[in-house]
Amino acid sequence: RREKKKTITKLVNKHNLYLKNIKKKILNETYFDRKKVFINKNTNSIYKKFYDPQSTHYSLINSMFYLEDLYLRLIKVKDHKIVDLIFGNSLKTFRLRYSTVTRQTRSGRQMKKKVCIAVGDFKGHIGIGTKSSFDGINAINSATRKAKISLSLIRRGYWSLASGEPHTINYKISGKSGSVIVVVIPAPIGTGIKGGKYQRNVIQISGIKDCYTRSFGHTKSSFNSIYATYEALKLSFKYATPNIWEFIE
Repeated sequence: RREKKKTITKLVNKHNLYLKNIKKKILNETYFDRKKVFINKNTNSIYKKFYDPQSTHYSLINSMFYLEDLYLRLIKVKDHKIVDLIFGNSLKTFRLRYSTVTRQTRSGRQMKKKVCIAVGDFKGHIGIGTKSSFDGINAINSATRKAKISLSLIRRGYWSLASGEPHTINYKISGKSGSVIVVVIPAPIGTGIKGGKYQRNVIQISGIKDCYTRSFGHTKSSFNSIYATYEALKLSFKYATPNIWEFIE
């Protein structure tokens, strides 16, 4: 019986060590920018260095699994597996655009499949990625990876009273891609998303329920209109209001 207990305890210890090693691999320095982040081996905690290389001050991130800390401290995630660990099944993928692209060569026309995929959780997180390749399945897989890596936080707000879940944007924002300019304007509760097909899809995935939109330029180019709305939503943290001062400091 004693021998059985010893074997059981050894198996449990091995299992715990295995879990610790997995966490260390996840928190490996190669997933982040090496210039800005390093890991303390004794405490397994992540530190971010300031931009001045001569300074000896460091800012501590309490928990890596709180994604807003990474965004506010400008730490870039370089692997889509970290995003899968943080969000799990809450992230949903959407295929916004799927088209064929041609290129003229000496041997003839070269056909490729171009895909634009959006990833979001309808709670203020969205990422967009595009890829073109000869095989459509490979294009979809690589576009989803790019979308997860480019996942960004979007600031939502209220029209008048701060009650319930946030439903719109705090202030007017605009983004540009190519010749397309998209302006997103806050709106009261119940108005819905007033915009084009691709603009409405991108805004809906980000978790915004009520807003107006205006677009300028050659909006027929769908990929540019998608990226223009995405760039506009990313600028929701452009102005630092008093609510965010404590986090920035």
